[in-house]
Amino acid sequence: MQDKKKEIVPKGFLYGVVGMALLSLLFVFSTSYSTRAKLVEPVSSEVLGSRVMHLTKLDDGSVALSNLENEEIFNSRDGKSGFLSVIMTGLEYNRKKSGMELSDSYTIKISRLSTGRISLEDSQAEWSLNVTSFGSKNSELFLSIFKRGEK
Repeated sequence: MQDKKKEIVPKGFLYGVVGMALLSLLFVFSTSYSTRAKLVEPVSSEVLGSRVMHLTKLDDGSVALSNLENEEIFNSRDGKSGFLSVIMTGLEYNRKKSGMELSDSYTIKISRLSTGRISLEDSQAEWSLNVTSFGSKNSELFLSIFKRGEK
């Protein structure tokens, strides 16, 4: 004797869910390849100022940001600059992915843009990071570099 149990989820419902998922994917991929104008165009921004700095891994495990004269501006252990370690990790990840050699110090360019963004750039690895995407405290940290007037 075979005991037939009633199915918990009807087959029609499953077919409907799968069909909706497929239609959603079709819609998403068809719109990404369309020739229609984009709804949002990125705003072009002018560079208001830029500084070339060194991002350095120190022997004590911290990461320091210093000017070209090697005067330390921020250190990841100072209680407000821990984000420097995150930047160093991202920078090294992209250099490693590009097949570039890693070192203890990198030259980076920090730019202040007219749109209010702060951009960090490693020109050798062709990598950039929008610092303002990581919160106002991190933005203020880098913005203070421009307020100091250091070159």
